[in-house]
Amino acid sequence: MQEYLPLKDKVTEIINKIDPWDLISAGAPTDEYEGFINGVVSLIVNHKFTYNNIEEKLHGLDDEIINQVYKKLLEFLFQNKILAVRHYASIKREFLVTDFVNKTELVDIMDEVQTGESDITPAGKKFLEVYYSDKELKELLNSLDDDAANWVHNLVPMELAIFIAQTKGQISTENREPALNPRLLPPELP
Repeated sequence: MQEYLPLKDKVTEIINKIDPWDLISAGAPTDEYEGFINGVVSLIVNHKFTYNNIEEKLHGLDDEIINQVYKKLLEFLFQNKILAVRHYASIKREFLVTDFVNKTELVDIMDEVQTGESDITPAGKKFLEVYYSDKELKELLNSLDDDAANWVHNLVPMELAIFIAQTKGQISTENREPALNPRLLPPELP
């Protein structure tokens, strides 16, 4: 259990910032959250972290609060992941969670993905699929594609990077799924 203490501390911090039951503002001790926090940590550790499971653990709360908790926990789980990479010389070569939650920045990144200037990573694709609803993707990316949600679901992660590596002879043309840096891969989620 000792190895999960940093995770439990972060989950506690996220839930306490949102204070869904108003217990902290009412002066109740934070250990009132213990059962709920342990339940959420259990979902993450056992790779059962989905919106529906979070909703079940936080039963009785407003959907907006559950959504806030869910999104903040996703941001935490993906915090050390590279969600997209740029193919041209630039000060910024990698895009992280902070870039993907900033909706203006996300539109620019996805425009670069569409034009081949950048590539989405497996972690980036998974983040988009679990963080944003199809409706949100459609609203955000409708300037890029009329069926934005479908376009995102059909993206092939690292497609251009793999093609470039194959043409340079760095990987074989038969190898469509080369070994990737673990930071490019999503955390284990269902």
